[in-house]
Amino acid sequence: MPKSLVHTPTVRDVLKLLSWAGGSLAVLLTFQFHGHFSINGSDSLPEKIFYVSNFKPHFPLKVGELVTFKHPSIPVTLLKRVAGIPGERVTHGNGITYVEGRPIGKTLAQTKNGKSLHPGFTGKIPEGFLFVSGTHARSFDSRYKEMGLIPEEAILGKAWALL
Repeated sequence: MPKSLVHTPTVRDVLKLLSWAGGSLAVLLTFQFHGHFSINGSDSLPEKIFYVSNFKPHFPLKVGELVTFKHPSIPVTLLKRVAGIPGERVTHGNGITYVEGRPIGKTLAQTKNGKSLHPGFTGKIPEGFLFVSGTHARSFDSRYKEMGLIPEEAILGKAWALL
């Protein structure tokens, strides 16, 4: 007769499971205390789910890191990728914005709603400011004068893409 496929858990199995569940709960509670999970509803970044820290990041930040910030003309918290740091040079040419020669994206003349857009900052990024961008062609970011460079004091936290 074949052996039973049903495994009867031992006390050790139950303790392992409780230990794992308790540890997982502790990690989740720690994440919730130190940050929160956020869903990106826009196309400006390809990722959709993020873990966002509730603490101001340590500066200097690095190109490629994700940050959340408040902009005075936009009523919601924004999440963008750092594309330029203090000391790097921003240029515009042939309809494209560059940071240190890295193409950031096309500089469009208007939003999809028909509002005019103007090329943003040109020159060396000053101390205390960041150039931020999204990866979508229509991302509203530092390519445009209307967004501008982001002051470090406007940065609320760092984010990590989960999905």
